Amino acid sequence: PAVLGQIPQLEIIELNFDTDKGFSHCPDPLSNSAKQKLAETCAAEKVDLGACFSGDGSRVLFLDETGKAIRPDLAGVLMARSLIGAAGASNPIVVHDARCSRVLDEEMAAAGGKPVRDRVGRPYMKRALSDNEAIFGCEFTGQYYFRSNFNCESGVIALAHMLSIISAGATPLSEMVKPLQRYAHSGQIAFPADDSKARMRDIADKFRRGKIDYIDGITADMGDWWFNLRNSNTEPVMRLCLECTNPATLEDRLVELQTLLGNPIGPDRA
Repeated sequence: PAVLGQIPQLEIIELNFDTDKGFSHCPDPLSNSAKQKLAETCAAEKVDLGACFSGDGSRVLFLDETGKAIRPDLAGVLMARSLIGAAGASNPIVVHDARCSRVLDEEMAAAGGKPVRDRVGRPYMKRALSDNEAIFGCEFTGQYYFRSNFNCESGVIALAHMLSIISAGATPLSEMVKPLQRYAHSGQIAFPADDSKARMRDIADKFRRGKIDYIDGITADMGDWWFNLRNSNTEPVMRLCLECTNPATLEDRLVELQTLLGNPIGPDRA
């Protein structure tokens, strides 16, 4: 409200703004405990947009008017298209991490921009934005970076952009996102990190017929599907992201990879 509360056309419904009462849910906006109350409020109040921030405000998850979460890389597509349109430059660059959908690459190219893929993590994304003079950066877990913010991430700036996009659009957010949901994506799946180097070598050998790179862990592009497997920067686990042309193929490929990786840790596709 301190930033946006003076806009007469904007009604703000506050949730969990009284920090003196302690914390009511996990600080990770992608967690189910963080999303639940917001999703219920979005649907009940018939809002246009919901926003759930991380504990320090650096990350944000957006929900549509039905209370459904928008995958962060797809929300990033909407913001990147808007920023490319406003850039007024030839081939403005957008940086994204190795987990993001190929939809982002396709949509950036169609909008006249140039996508650049880099490593997961704040230091790498900031460096990539600086080195490439990029206008925007997107991470799969809801970090959005802006050249206008000294290449730093900001959940509040991302919220302002999303409000502008919705205000300028003729359709609700759910309809804006629908054309971007053309691939089946696994989300992040955690696996034990025991002997991760050996397992990555085995996987690289098994999928050597594909186009492989090592920008962050191992990424194998198999044509109609791809996956990224990397060691987490923050936890002793390996994280897998997998994207296919349809859900049936996704399930088949997951079974194939799990024979090499073992059973997932914790909630499936957290």
